[in-house]
Amino acid sequence: MTRLFSRPGDNYNEEQEGGYKISLRNLLLILLLAVVIILYSTNFTDVVTSSILSPTRQTPHITSSLESTNNKYNNNNNNIGQISWKCSNDSDLRHKIQSSDNVILVMPPKSAGTSFKLFARKCNSPKTAQEFSSNIYDGNFMNELLTHSWDMPMILPSHFWVPEKLAKLLRNASRKTLIIYSHRDETSRFQSATKHVLTQWCKGNTHGMPESPSKFFAKIDGDDFYLNETKFIDQVLKRPHNEMVMSTNALLTCETYQSMEEYAPNMIFVDYRNATKIQTLLAEKYCPNMTNTFEVTTSKTYKVYITREEDGESVLLSDWMEKKMPFLEWTLGLNDRASCLVKTRQMEDELGSCEGGFLDAKSVPRR
Repeated sequence: MTRLFSRPGDNYNEEQEGGYKISLRNLLLILLLAVVIILYSTNFTDVVTSSILSPTRQTPHITSSLESTNNKYNNNNNNIGQISWKCSNDSDLRHKIQSSDNVILVMPPKSAGTSFKLFARKCNSPKTAQEFSSNIYDGNFMNELLTHSWDMPMILPSHFWVPEKLAKLLRNASRKTLIIYSHRDETSRFQSATKHVLTQWCKGNTHGMPESPSKFFAKIDGDDFYLNETKFIDQVLKRPHNEMVMSTNALLTCETYQSMEEYAPNMIFVDYRNATKIQTLLAEKYCPNMTNTFEVTTSKTYKVYITREEDGESVLLSDWMEKKMPFLEWTLGLNDRASCLVKTRQMEDELGSCEGGFLDAKSVPRR
């Protein structure tokens, strides 16, 4: 066995001397390895100590990587909060309104938005009676809102056409702002929007109309308008216009729900058919002397008929839509722009089970 050190008096030959040389080489390697370990340990300790005492001194690429990882984790796992749905009644909503500084009413098109706007014009202070509700997320609107009058509008209704803007509102609304979302099932909303667009064209409001009324409609008989079925499908349903464009399911996206979960806005969902009841509760605080509520009515009734390709028979637009709607939703791909639809449908189930027609959307920490 080769010795690392030789004892005094030991006799050794050339082989032993060679063994001694090998042992010395091993000793040098061991010493070198020890120095490397000491230096590495010292440097590692300094790095750890520096990171703990002064985390901002981390190198940019490490910080960026950590932030990217955290953002990805928060976005994908969504583990900060979750929505706890709770049915509310008139008393609950009255308390929410009374304890809030202002109210923002949001909705997609054809969800009682116009009636809320008419109500807000009458209920708000006369100095703020101008329509501050076209696009409340628009930069020009915000400047006008802050500089127009010392008296701020307490009720702001607005149709939302951009889902990212709704998510931004939910992230930035103060705790004393009550957000009321007027909800309408997309099947019903799309039918109403289609009828509204065609009715507006019958009235002469031709914005977005593919061609003049005399060319677009196959026949006009007083207040009755006849439209070829193929033209209706190709130029209206497949190429949606105006109120038909933004859907309920495209507005309530994953980003919308994530903003609700992580930022916990003071928010409640209501059935759009309860618009009159909501106006009454709002009037109790903001305009107690106003006794009337607002519903949108049309002074003149126009009828749109769809002339079927199959047999040439003309049927009312509402009857045609009712018959075809179960197939229209998937053939037209109405949910192609939707996301997190499972949460919307859960919300609709919860809202439908509420006798009062109000659903509190409260975010609670996820356990």
